[in-house]
Amino acid sequence: MKTIPYRLNATLDWVEDFAIAMGATIEGQLVNIATDEMKGVCYFSQIDPQVSSMIMDIKYDQTVSFTLRNNDASFLGLYFNITDIELDFLIDGNPQSSGKWKYRFSIFDGSLDSDFAIKENSSVYTLCIFIKKNFLINYLDKMTAFKPGIKDFFDPQKNTITRIDRISEESLSRILELRRIPYDAPFYDYIYKSTVICPDWRLYRSVFARKCSGSQ
Repeated sequence: MKTIPYRLNATLDWVEDFAIAMGATIEGQLVNIATDEMKGVCYFSQIDPQVSSMIMDIKYDQTVSFTLRNNDASFLGLYFNITDIELDFLIDGNPQSSGKWKYRFSIFDGSLDSDFAIKENSSVYTLCIFIKKNFLINYLDKMTAFKPGIKDFFDPQKNTITRIDRISEESLSRILELRRIPYDAPFYDYIYKSTVICPDWRLYRSVFARKCSGSQ
């Protein structure tokens, strides 16, 4: 089984190493993958200095294992997986599962190690968004409900953030609309960025509200 080590952050300086580990080539903003284990593309874009994003659109012909090692606690990864696969993984050595939902949304702290495998004959379409914690702190600090302890909440020495939830209907609709557009379509990157910027922020707020209040 092929094992792919990789790292992430909000500045996309990891893309070249990621492509090499995948056995892929980079052409513009596309990572083109055509190996014995998998075929497909990853599309990446720097949304602004605080936010980057990637789509993973891959068919796995063989089982592939991934090991995420970031050493970067400055960001959160938000993952919108709209394909019907079950995903079991280890987060800092603790077993987790995405469950059996058809549409899934998850948030993982950038400081956490992660190990998971995608089984053969699986097709994956996932929108990944990487956001600097300082950006979220400034955004949430404007809301009275989040002011108490918001900086402690995002402090990796005091708290690490993980959550799996359902994708909101609005976010799902936008991502499905994006999926229908070819990667080489005119102005695709503008459409892509508008999709990343406009996913339903009510979902993010509700997730952080439950975490801040201590509910699960």
